[in-house]
Amino acid sequence: MGAKGSTELGADELRAPAVLAAPSQERLQSLAAEAGDAFAKGLWAVAEAEQRRWIAERDRLEKADQDLRAAQKQLEEERKRFEEEKLRYGPGGLELLDPVKLNVGGETTLEVSRETLTQCQGSFLASAFSNWDQPKDSQGRVFIDFSARLFVPLVDYLRARRTECNAAALAQPPSFSDHDDERNFCAMLQHFGILDWVFHQEPIVFKLDLADFTYAMLPQQSPDLNQAMTDMRGISVEVPRGWEVLRTSSSGFEEIITMLCGHSWGAGLLLALDDVESSELANIAGFRTSISDSGAPGSRFDKAVNWFETVSPDCRRFKFAGSSYRLIIRMQCRRGPVLIAS
Repeated sequence: MGAKGSTELGADELRAPAVLAAPSQERLQSLAAEAGDAFAKGLWAVAEAEQRRWIAERDRLEKADQDLRAAQKQLEEERKRFEEEKLRYGPGGLELLDPVKLNVGGETTLEVSRETLTQCQGSFLASAFSNWDQPKDSQGRVFIDFSARLFVPLVDYLRARRTECNAAALAQPPSFSDHDDERNFCAMLQHFGILDWVFHQEPIVFKLDLADFTYAMLPQQSPDLNQAMTDMRGISVEVPRGWEVLRTSSSGFEEIITMLCGHSWGAGLLLALDDVESSELANIAGFRTSISDSGAPGSRFDKAVNWFETVSPDCRRFKFAGSSYRLIIRMQCRRGPVLIAS
């Protein structure tokens, strides 16, 4: 008997929980078989993927090996050709002594040794005649598309240059009384890449190409040097052959001087010949650069200045009287054919 209000447990609540029946042996075997099959399939898929990766890597390595062998074979063939050509055309090569037949401008024919034509190593002229396969005319002669009036003097000079023994016996480059012939001769040398070599002159390093001309300064300086230098006073300069001093009468001068003065050139002023053909003393005009503190770049400097101590009659040699200005020179850009079929 319990107190009134107490809860009495029912029969269901007093019943013990039912015990789960264990899976049968057959069921366990079935589950094990299913798990084994799934594992085997997964392992086989992994193995197949690894095999495909290995095959792809093997194919890649085999192709790389084939490419390497082909490149090595090509390199060996090129080296062999190079050695053969070096033996034939290099210094002392037998074929260098053989004459090359030339058709010069359709005006005259010459026979010149290949050694004579290739003595300026690294030039376009030397490269052209180091290659046996050159365009030829109907008679088998190499056709030179320059006037004989220009090319024959070059050949004579090259022959003399080849026999030079010392600096005291330097062959003298050709000179021309006609201004057009002189300009065209220098243009031809520039085209062949032997201008500075022929005239034994220092190459122009710092320059700008504008339209049909290449521009530079004397003394030489980078167009981007933004500091006004004072290295000009008392300096003597000579305009290199093939170059000329810019004149204010040159076509498009205003645009040219504006573009040139947009750079600094390490000087406050740039100088040009001011349209005077004087045999005594050339008139010079100065123009402000981008680092000038007295006016806009390209504007004319109007004060009277004795720019140079001396100027040669041909306006090609100058001795600077002051500092922080440079002389503008220019050369026509290199163009034109060299060797063509007749």
